[in-house]
Amino acid sequence: LKYLKPKMPKAIFIAGGPHPSSVPEICLSEFDFDAVCVGEGENTLLEVAKNAHNGMTNPFEGVSGIYYKAQSKIIKNPSRKLIEDIDTIPNIDFGLLPELSFYKSLAMAKPVGVILASRGCPYQCVYCNKNIYHSRYRVRSVSNVIAEIQSQIEKLGVRQIDFLDDNLTLNPVYANELFDEIISRKFNIYINLQSGVRADSLDEGLISKMKKAGVFKVSIGVESGDDVIQKAIKKDLKLNRVLEAARLFKKYGIKVNGNFMFGLPNDTKNSMQKTIDFAIKMDPD
Repeated sequence: LKYLKPKMPKAIFIAGGPHPSSVPEICLSEFDFDAVCVGEGENTLLEVAKNAHNGMTNPFEGVSGIYYKAQSKIIKNPSRKLIEDIDTIPNIDFGLLPELSFYKSLAMAKPVGVILASRGCPYQCVYCNKNIYHSRYRVRSVSNVIAEIQSQIEKLGVRQIDFLDDNLTLNPVYANELFDEIISRKFNIYINLQSGVRADSLDEGLISKMKKAGVFKVSIGVESGDDVIQKAIKKDLKLNRVLEAARLFKKYGIKVNGNFMFGLPNDTKNSMQKTIDFAIKMDPD
């Protein structure tokens, strides 16, 4: 901010995302932002931009989902409701960004595109931030997601898609429909489920479809190899399901990443050793 603000004196600087949404007042007090967008930002920022474009002296006034500074005071506007139909959110205009080939990443094929097919997660894991999507799980229609994949392939030459969903396979019916459609379109792309899926939402039929659709790598959220800690963190994942999912992914030639955490609530030297032992037993790539 100290470098950008002097160079862009007419610009509006707004913070957003999990951290600012969790502690907006601290962000405004300790940093020189003009405002903080709390929660989903698409409609909030559009409203601020329209107000600024129309010459409003204070473009934040009355905008739901905004905290802002006025005469050294922090003004808290009402919260904004979640977007009910996320199909209405336009796709990212990658034309406003540098060419995808400029971004460095480990990938099976480049350039790499990114997609969110869903938002949120209904589970209550204690380590997970809920200040953006809360506990609501919303999905885009399969046709909407397919259209974006098609667009990225045609306009950007994308050869790999990274799905960034909290859990793309949470609803097996939806996941099966999505992968069926990807298979039928013969996109011939690599697919990476980067953020982590729950092992107990998977079965062999779905995993075989994922392989046919082009999935080459998945991450499984495990966190702890101790059943007591699983309950303490409210994930309550059956560890035998993790072992079975990892086995099936390997059977179909899909690389497996295992996501683990140390220092969870109630973690001890013994429970963390169980996590190490479980990770060895799971044997992820």
